[in-house]
Amino acid sequence: IIEGFEDGSFRPDDTTTRAEVTTILLRYANVEGKKADQYKALNELREVGTTGTNVTSLTSYFYTKNLKGITNTFSNILEKQITLKNKSGSYKIHHVIVVDTEGAEGTGVYASMFVDSVPKVFYGKYLVYLDLSLISYMDQTDMNTLANGLLTPLTSFARLPGSKVNDYGLSTIPGVNQADFFLKNEEKRVWTISYIEKNPSSSIGYPLTTDSGDDVRIFLKK
Repeated sequence: IIEGFEDGSFRPDDTTTRAEVTTILLRYANVEGKKADQYKALNELREVGTTGTNVTSLTSYFYTKNLKGITNTFSNILEKQITLKNKSGSYKIHHVIVVDTEGAEGTGVYASMFVDSVPKVFYGKYLVYLDLSLISYMDQTDMNTLANGLLTPLTSFARLPGSKVNDYGLSTIPGVNQADFFLKNEEKRVWTISYIEKNPSSSIGYPLTTDSGDDVRIFLKK
């Protein structure tokens, strides 16, 4: 109903014009009586608020059962330690935000927060933005070593590209002086970028398990 201005601001101190009020009333009249689940953007916001991700409201992925026959959502693994397979460090996930690469600037309610333009390397994928806390166990942090310890392509330690980092004050992995940024055993909270397949050649799944054995699995049928 209220979308803000072209630059993303709402300007609450400005005087509202008659045209703006008319627009709001017309939009309200258009949505009155409709169910909330008919609105994709609202579903994304609600899912992030309850599970930490918008993956099932934006994409065709769904949660599947683990070996115990239990279906968990991402909320089951949030804020829980995941040690890298090479023991070089560990991390915790706080949010998993997905953006569709359709269109030059991506689509989804969170696209404008993260995407300037979709990098060609990600065409035909779903972009995944990870809000995580990372700890290096090395005296001299080597990001390649940390990344090689990841168990699933769902997660990544790649830094965010583009100007949105500064526009929204997002903390990400620096392009230089990474060893100074990540001190041994010191937790750093950053945003990183990864991707999941949008149109795989065969059915595909992405499992994630914490040190405590809590897990989540998302799956996409071909």
